[in-house]
Amino acid sequence: MTWQSEEKQRVLEGCLSCPNEWGYVTRPMRVKFKAQDRHGKWYEMEVSELFAQCVCHELAHLEGHLFTEIVEEFVEVED
Repeated sequence: MTWQSEEKQRVLEGCLSCPNEWGYVTRPMRVKFKAQDRHGKWYEMEVSELFAQCVCHELAHLEGHLFTEIVEEFVEVED
């Protein structure tokens, strides 16, 4: 991630790595990142809201972290 907004969003998250665990986390409302397409060409993209949440969640995985490390409030969800 090359930039993140100061504006935050409190969002509910879950993860396939942690089945049946859900909780509220605070993520940036907007982020900018660099990535490569399937041909190896670099590009930069700025995204917001749900897309920004997903980018932050997945980048945390690449750094060896799970969303459960930053959960502010766990929530029980019925199956």
